[in-house]
Amino acid sequence: MGEARQQLISLVASDRPFEVERSALESLWLEAANELLVERRSQVPVLSRVADSAGVEKISSLEDLVPLLFAHSVYKSYPRSLLDKRRWDGLTNWLDTVSASSVKNVDLTGVESQDDWVAALARSGHPVYASSGTSGKSSFLPATPGDREFTMNCIIRAVQWQHQIQPDKSNTVVVLAPSQGSSRALEYYRLFADSYGDPARTHFLTDEPALLSDLTRMASLTQSIANGTAMPSELTAFEADMADRRRRIDADWDRLADLVAGMSGERVIIQGFWAQQWTLVERLRSRGIAQLALESDSLLGVGGGTKGANLPPDFEAQIFEFYGLSDTRQASGYGMSELSAAMPQIGDRYVIQPWVIPLIVSEDGTELINPSSGQHEGRFAFFDTAIEGRWGGLISGDRVIADFDTPNMTIVAGSVARYSDLRGGEDDRLTCAGTVDAFVRSLTGDGT
Repeated sequence: MGEARQQLISLVASDRPFEVERSALESLWLEAANELLVERRSQVPVLSRVADSAGVEKISSLEDLVPLLFAHSVYKSYPRSLLDKRRWDGLTNWLDTVSASSVKNVDLTGVESQDDWVAALARSGHPVYASSGTSGKSSFLPATPGDREFTMNCIIRAVQWQHQIQPDKSNTVVVLAPSQGSSRALEYYRLFADSYGDPARTHFLTDEPALLSDLTRMASLTQSIANGTAMPSELTAFEADMADRRRRIDADWDRLADLVAGMSGERVIIQGFWAQQWTLVERLRSRGIAQLALESDSLLGVGGGTKGANLPPDFEAQIFEFYGLSDTRQASGYGMSELSAAMPQIGDRYVIQPWVIPLIVSEDGTELINPSSGQHEGRFAFFDTAIEGRWGGLISGDRVIADFDTPNMTIVAGSVARYSDLRGGEDDRLTCAGTVDAFVRSLTGDGT
């Protein structure tokens, strides 16, 4: 590892790593970015094509990073037919184009589903972070065992940075999610519960695994129904499956609500996205509980937006009032699977870790917005120098408001919105996305 990268990453040991001044970081950022460009250019085939196309040999300024950033869609740029036809060898070849180490030696014997494929990669020393695939396709992010260890350490430390709560296994922990699954969010919830929760007082919504293959199948069929292309037999099976799932989910929520109803006055940490937090409150209210006052230093681990749920405008205030908690009793932040570490919320800002080079770019992803002061709206992008398993530069799908008057750039809490949502569900189009997709197709030789 290069010296500049090592200096940046070592700041994880600091009590307040996000308070380092931007002026003290910029020279290290450029040096680290160049270290990685030299190293990854020979490792990540897609990066090599992108850099050659952009004519970038050296990163001399933050502007030079912009043409080297991948679109957020690159990690689901594989042909959908590879999933439909269960061509795990083809999917592996695709992953190899965006991975920093070759994954072509993975033993695919017995692989029948996405979840089997992810497990096979992990067994071969190539862990992959997977998104839930709510759009019909999962994103697959190549990583290393070191990436996983670093990320999980940062996620646990974020709670210490925000609330000085130690992972001493002494807490009652309620997790509004399954205890098992392939996504990074579920892996984090499991690690958090194991680190902070008393095993006898740790409760998950369900022990039924959240399978990528199930989520993708449901999303895909929902799209087929909307397009009018679903077969009658598929609809019948889908409706029966959904009815069975609803029964199981209702039973899980009832069981968990009954447990939480008895926790009045206790110190409890409740982990879950906002939509799930609201569901639990509604379940408790349906039992005639107007307020369930928890011990005042209880904590809600929240975030993730509303995930399309229809919530009242003041849902956050209602949730905290229901539990008798100050709205400061939340462990929240802004993050995504593509980042090595989420940005914890401190006050009314999301603060950025010093090993992440934060960038604000124009909506089409072509121009850097880098003023010396003030608040400015744009698309959030970054170069994460901590990532080993892939190229760390990415343009997200998020519109944010950045504050350049803080020591390092910060993001105004509550300002994050997906461009696709702002356009009424229209697909997000970045200038670089089509180019990268074309590079992937040329490298895999599979345009189907």
